[in-house]
Amino acid sequence: FHPCNVMDHAGMEKVIGEAVAALGSVQFMVNTAGGGVAKRTLGKDGDMHPLEDFQRIIDLNLIASFNINRITASHMSRNEPNADGERGVMINTASIAAFEGQIGQVAY
Repeated sequence: FHPCNVMDHAGMEKVIGEAVAALGSVQFMVNTAGGGVAKRTLGKDGDMHPLEDFQRIIDLNLIASFNINRITASHMSRNEPNADGERGVMINTASIAAFEGQIGQVAY
């Protein structure tokens, strides 16, 4: 277990590097980082969706996930290929909201 904050982009490079060093290599990665905020673009009271909330969710769900993938891919590229020529596997998850629009989940 390596505690981390996926929103600390530079820190993730260090944490993943430490994990790989402790394990010797990385063969697979499962990325489950994600979240949302329940706010409409424009509320019934006329309040706009705070841009900071939107940016935070995009940073978590898109930027942080990509950052984890690129760092892990760099480490996997150093692996010896297996019999099928593969060096590792990455799995990124999403909820059903990735396929169905939900009220108040514009950033998600």
